Amino acid sequence: DIEGVDDSAYGFNLYGVYKSSGDLKFFAKAGVHYTTLKLGAEVSGVSVSLKSTDFGIGGGLGLEFVLGEKVALVVGSTIKLLFTEGDDTENATWYKFYGGINYRIN
Repeated sequence: DIEGVDDSAYGFNLYGVYKSSGDLKFFAKAGVHYTTLKLGAEVSGVSVSLKSTDFGIGGGLGLEFVLGEKVALVVGSTIKLLFTEGDDTENATWYKFYGGINYRIN
């Protein structure tokens, strides 16, 4: 019986970004990241927790549609590859899809 699963990931990303010009802008980003993954659970009454901190690479693509001088709609996706260490571990891969509104202050 597995109960009380608690997992989280946090890290630091350093990406370079290319963005085209015009009202419909294409962008691409790529770089490195340093990520910590944590997992905790209770298995048959015994608490188990794991923590791993590793380097990885990532990249993404997206579109930005300019609505006005300070406002744009954005859609994109990112892939991250995490290189874990050890003989019995596998590399982790995850994807993020997002959309939103950019509002420029300056």
